[in-house]
Amino acid sequence: MSATLELPDLSRRLADLPPLPAALAEVLQALRQGGLTMERCIALIERDPSLAARCLRLANSPFYGRPGRIGSVSGAVTLLGLRTVNNLLTAVTLQQAIRPEQCPGFDLNGFWRHAMNVAMTASTLSARLDLDPSEAFLAGLLHDIGELMLVVLVPEIVADVERRVAEGESARAVERQLLGTDHVEVGSAVARRWNFPPAIVEAIADHHRGWPEGTQAPGLAALLSQIHQLLGPLERGWSAEQALAMVPEATWQALRFVPEERSEMLLRLSTSLAAIGQA
Repeated sequence: MSATLELPDLSRRLADLPPLPAALAEVLQALRQGGLTMERCIALIERDPSLAARCLRLANSPFYGRPGRIGSVSGAVTLLGLRTVNNLLTAVTLQQAIRPEQCPGFDLNGFWRHAMNVAMTASTLSARLDLDPSEAFLAGLLHDIGELMLVVLVPEIVADVERRVAEGESARAVERQLLGTDHVEVGSAVARRWNFPPAIVEAIADHHRGWPEGTQAPGLAALLSQIHQLLGPLERGWSAEQALAMVPEATWQALRFVPEERSEMLLRLSTSLAAIGQA
């Protein structure tokens, strides 16, 4: 029999969540205020071997055109720039701050790998839609945070959701059946509770709604919806050449890619996703 939970009980559990972890709040505040200097970033990264390895792996990924040439944290920070490095600090801090209990069927590493793939791609493509790259990164990193919070709050129900999804059911449909809500609503509620910027809350709430017809100024949610179309074939293991025919024409047009740019972009993505996911 499926586990169930009354919506008031879930709402109470959401209300009982602690404030935004202090370490993450500090990093985000510094991001907004420009308070992390290059010297401070380098010092923070060099104290953490895992973070240093992530930073070097990212700097040497094909996204930045210098594979194998960056051998120091200072060189990586200089190449990547403070915004990208601050984004990386945010990602690592968030992963360290939210550590759910083991949940059968839920792939935590896969969750963060996908989040980083979307975040880095959103940051890279944000300028095409005149969006801020740091906000785009954060929106990509957090777009499915509700899924992770459900693992924290109700792991037994998420295990049931994962089992039924593996059998072919829709995750959001099963979540709504068992919880009266879904990970999108939970994610936007958590983002509001943690006082994330309104643009981030909106992106989390609306990233499944697709591209708004007729808009001349698409926001973060629209960007994320198209990035899922772009990354989907690559994350499922198809090559860049195979993915070229699988990405909808509407996605290429929405992201303002002319035909001559598309193969190169997919090749860059396909060779970078593994490195970013491990970073």
